[in-house]
Amino acid sequence: MWLVTSDMTLAEALDKAGIRPDVSGPNLYFAHRKTKDSDVYFLNNYSDQAIRADYQFKTSYQHAQLWDAVTGKQYQLLVKNGSVSLAFAPRESYFVVFSDALPETEEVYWNGLLQKETIDSEWNVYFDSACGGVGPMKTQRLSYWNQSENPAVRFYSGTAVYHTSFDWNHTDAAAVRLQLEKNNNWVIVYVNGKKAGSIWASPWNLDITPYLKQGKNELKLEVTNSWNNRAIGDLLHALDERLTVDPQLFVTPDSPLQDAGLSGEVSLIYK
Repeated sequence: MWLVTSDMTLAEALDKAGIRPDVSGPNLYFAHRKTKDSDVYFLNNYSDQAIRADYQFKTSYQHAQLWDAVTGKQYQLLVKNGSVSLAFAPRESYFVVFSDALPETEEVYWNGLLQKETIDSEWNVYFDSACGGVGPMKTQRLSYWNQSENPAVRFYSGTAVYHTSFDWNHTDAAAVRLQLEKNNNWVIVYVNGKKAGSIWASPWNLDITPYLKQGKNELKLEVTNSWNNRAIGDLLHALDERLTVDPQLFVTPDSPLQDAGLSGEVSLIYK
């Protein structure tokens, strides 16, 4: 039987035909794959805004997990008739898997109200002179390198090392994450001299619970950007002063600089 409609949207036409969407909820792109014993959804918040909402999924399974492709961790989700409460950072993506044959996990998805503490201590930043950097600097306020009036900072490409310390006295915190504002870099995180992991994609945070101690903690961030800004800066110099080879093949003096380094708050979110 064919149904021909007019003067309505596609969503209205599908609803009239009794075809309900695979996922109902705000601001999501999704892909849905069915296997013999599961429904697998890839979900993407395509907006620049954080989202917290209830989503209705087209599934008959009563159990679900969130699979984080960045960390590899799996989290239990509470399901009620296909409805799941989810939260997304801007531009964040992950998988939600429905099945009655999922392995058990003790970890529950962070979907409640989290507490936040901003690290407001002074930062020591080192720009490698071998990459055209200025060496050590101090700053209280973090801002992108490409916004600096100093050309050695504005056009810097490579790794800059950020050091600071902070006090931690929340003995009742079950889990703690280091939270960065959105950036365009690869960040390796060290807490108290131990490598905790890296941050390179939304939601721009990292679980640092095992590395924290009560009292004073040392934090080191190795922040690496691409060579785009250095290539643009090299076009302003003579050939024998350049650090890149043939930058004109990739950029022009008018090419836009990419946001580089850290900007805004570095904070600790915990529950």
